[in-house]
Amino acid sequence: MTPAMPRGREHRSVPMKTAEAIEAMIRARGLAPGDQLPAQRTLAQDLGISRPSLREALSVLETLGIVRIEIGRGVFVAPREEGPKAPSWRFGESFTLAEVFEMRLAVEGLAAMLAAPRMPQPARETLAASAQGMGNAARRGDVVGAAEADTVFHDLVVAHCGNRLLQEVHGRTHALTTESQRVPMVARDSLFDTADEHFAILAAFVERNGERARAAMEAHIRAAAGRAGIHLGAGPAVPMLQAVP
Repeated sequence: MTPAMPRGREHRSVPMKTAEAIEAMIRARGLAPGDQLPAQRTLAQDLGISRPSLREALSVLETLGIVRIEIGRGVFVAPREEGPKAPSWRFGESFTLAEVFEMRLAVEGLAAMLAAPRMPQPARETLAASAQGMGNAARRGDVVGAAEADTVFHDLVVAHCGNRLLQEVHGRTHALTTESQRVPMVARDSLFDTADEHFAILAAFVERNGERARAAMEAHIRAAAGRAGIHLGAGPAVPMLQAVP
């Protein structure tokens, strides 16, 4: 089971499109923290989607700190978090968030090292567009857009690593990996850090420097884990490109 090639925004999944639509609805209606959203049945009908797709979209928004789901009561706009908080992790019965970040450190660091010299130019251009998309989302405070750009970026690296076993591991753990990418984004200001780290990885890919790509990817995953309250230890220093003012 190798990972699917990253897709553009026009091919986003129904849950991600739905998450974006709900976030837009919250803004359009001027809903404030603590305000309740319409019932899930009503939301599903209004958006023309199935209840399972709606539930997945709401789970995404809860992880990103946009809504709060209260069993038996409903869905509410969550207060905006500017600093660290206890992460929302819905896979806790299977694996801890720390275990997922540890796995990502090993798999994605190696994938980046292998992919940097191998990735063809069209894919490098897509990688650059994704990094820029993350930066643009950070400036807009668009956490859903940032989450989408983040997933495309990481999936693209693994898709071009040339190692089918790494791709198999990534494919089988994709739901866990993607969720772990979203957890640190609860603190909206951290989006700028994520964008800068992506640009550092991109710089290594532009140079086709596998070792630098690995170091930059590992530094990024360590930093992301730290933003989720998980310490993975210090790695080698990597120069960061301040690409997002």
